[in-house]
Amino acid sequence: MLPTVALFEEFLFRAVLVGAFSAGAAALGVPASPWLLAVLSSVAFALGHGAQGRAGVVATGTLGFVLAAAFLLTGSFVVVAVAHYLVNALTFVVHEGVGVEW
Repeated sequence: MLPTVALFEEFLFRAVLVGAFSAGAAALGVPASPWLLAVLSSVAFALGHGAQGRAGVVATGTLGFVLAAAFLLTGSFVVVAVAHYLVNALTFVVHEGVGVEW
């Protein structure tokens, strides 16, 4: 399940909301900052994790911006999808495997 979640979220929040919207705006001749789109997608990503509480929203929003920045700087969907999966897997191992409560 973790790889599917990472792939879906990266596709939606980085590839579409940052990459496709930026490319679409450029094709239409509309000025759109990919960095502003990165911020907006990070806010949407954070709000989508509201069930994690305030600290989870802040942490997820920060991670979302780091992933968006990595996407913009590398131009690679694979890099951010793998990074997202590794974060999810580590969180799962720490929370479920080791038994650390949040």
